[in-house]
Amino acid sequence: MIVKQRKKPIKALKLEALLRRLPSEHQKIDILKKELRKCLAGYNGEKAIDFYLLQLSGDKHLVLHDLRLPDSTGHYIQLDITILTAGFVVILEVKNIAGTLLFDDVFNQLLRISKDDVQALPDPLLQVERQKHQLHCFLEKHNIKNLPIVPLIVISNPSTVLKADERRRNISQKVIRAAALPLKLSNLYNQFPNELFTQKELRKLSRLLIKNHCTANPDILSQFHIQKNEILPGVYCPDCFYIPSKRKSGSWICPQCNSRSKDAHILSLKDYSLLISNQLTNKSIREFLCLNSYSIASKLLVSLELSHTGEGKGRKYELPYSD
Repeated sequence: MIVKQRKKPIKALKLEALLRRLPSEHQKIDILKKELRKCLAGYNGEKAIDFYLLQLSGDKHLVLHDLRLPDSTGHYIQLDITILTAGFVVILEVKNIAGTLLFDDVFNQLLRISKDDVQALPDPLLQVERQKHQLHCFLEKHNIKNLPIVPLIVISNPSTVLKADERRRNISQKVIRAAALPLKLSNLYNQFPNELFTQKELRKLSRLLIKNHCTANPDILSQFHIQKNEILPGVYCPDCFYIPSKRKSGSWICPQCNSRSKDAHILSLKDYSLLISNQLTNKSIREFLCLNSYSIASKLLVSLELSHTGEGKGRKYELPYSD
């Protein structure tokens, strides 16, 4: 049973919003597109194993996607997929990498081999062992001890060729293909037959993990050294993405494709919350949506039914992130 659903990463949402709102000739466009592809590859790789996760029976397994837990050093434990059972915990690090992968034991690296290139990547085996240690420390801090933690690397791309040097004959115990996940879990039940938790205690553990989860919220503009004044203001057309649409007779009209929308401003305000701030005032909505009318901006804000503080011109509205 899935107790924490997977969501599209906020980083991907922010990158998509930023790409919509930079001029097409902006010097960072190619860099941002590459970063978005990388981000979505990881997300799509995790989605690719959903078919096999759905084969896990009922309440026997509790599945949590994208956990990000604080550790004792001020950093975070980032886990793609966590599977809780009564006798053990499995943490899955999902890799969606095409080509041929060689696990190099001499230099602790992963080599991605393509037709014309060899690329060195961080060793995911070291990564999952570090995650195992971090999670172990987190659980001990909450008085949960002696719970076996099994780290696995799951290769989600079925066309990926896997290779290892002679010193890593046992690599198949930790690196598996997505299709092998149900069988691997079945074998783990034989390896750890003792039940350490009741179902009630297992659900309590899942609630503890969810309560301590901290959603990542990267500052995309700072990361890529982009100023707020480089972002194009205005309502974008939901059909052709042209910016800005014009407000006329209660609708947004795209000057490029002539499509009309009553609520296109909602999508653009989501961009505002992702790129600028999750707080909004009448002045800031007018500036971002390119509105001249205070009363029209007020009507739009009232229609959104947002939480707010303050009164009059000092009123501030809370804009939630959107998945």
